[in-house]
Amino acid sequence: MNVATAVPVSLNVFGLIRGALASYRAHFLLFLAATAVAQVPAWLAPVLAGYGASGTLDYLQVAALPEAHTVDEILAGWAALGGGRLVGYGLLLIASALLNVAGTVLSAGALAYLLATRPLPARPLAAAYRIVFRRLVPLFGAILLAGFILCAVFLLAVGLLVFLMFVSYTLAPAGEAPPPVVVTLVSLALWLLTLAGLAYVAYAFVRWALFIQAIVLEDAGPADALRRSAALLGGHWWRTALLLTLVMLGQDALGSAASSLVGRIVGAAAGPTLAGLAGGLAFALVSVVYFPIAANALTLYYLALRARGQAARSPRPSVGAARRLPIS
Repeated sequence: MNVATAVPVSLNVFGLIRGALASYRAHFLLFLAATAVAQVPAWLAPVLAGYGASGTLDYLQVAALPEAHTVDEILAGWAALGGGRLVGYGLLLIASALLNVAGTVLSAGALAYLLATRPLPARPLAAAYRIVFRRLVPLFGAILLAGFILCAVFLLAVGLLVFLMFVSYTLAPAGEAPPPVVVTLVSLALWLLTLAGLAYVAYAFVRWALFIQAIVLEDAGPADALRRSAALLGGHWWRTALLLTLVMLGQDALGSAASSLVGRIVGAAAGPTLAGLAGGLAFALVSVVYFPIAANALTLYYLALRARGQAARSPRPSVGAARRLPIS
């Protein structure tokens, strides 16, 4: 695989987005196809699951809940639908979330290969997904490893909280609750631990933003990919956070606008259930079309950071050696 080693793109966030748009325009159909192959199936499942759930809720409201006045009657109305039906929708929603993650990772990997590889092979789309499928284990291994680390952080926070509560009740007189001051301190510790856990999740999410590029373009393993991304982004956390925020807000804004517009048009003629389905399909379509912009911006960012790192590591000739170099 011949991967470009120097990309004339600055680290300016808006310059990266402009570069992503330019590369998308140059290979629009190829990049759109690379995204759609993995993401269209992943988006259809949650949209159809949501449509089925909306139909179930409509049926429940019409058939079971009009006469419900207590919590027990509402629960009985839900049970009248059949537990298997509700459990099936729940499992479908979980599977949809997993499919969305898989579709995002696979398409981002394929787009990274297509953007960074020059010259492109004769069948670029097939070649991109062939490379990505060869990297499936490290790609999803990195996701599992990152999830394990984040869960460990939260478990540590929960463990500290349980320890503090145990100590507070141990210090209290027998048969009595802890003093109000102790309860206040434990509550404050709970908020601080929660905020610290959320802050670490945001910090780690940004530091690991380039792990897909590291795996696809450098053949890194799961742990090495996370470390490589963190090393490349060292000193660039806020810049990376801004880039991620802008591209995610762009997708949400365009997708929500399309979903609202289409849902309003369809809802006026076909009712709320079909309006929800049409709005979901519109959001999915916009997301698929928009995704290469976000993925390309991150790949250009990775290539620019890697090129700078290679330039910084390359030995510079001494003054005497530079004088002996030929001019031509």
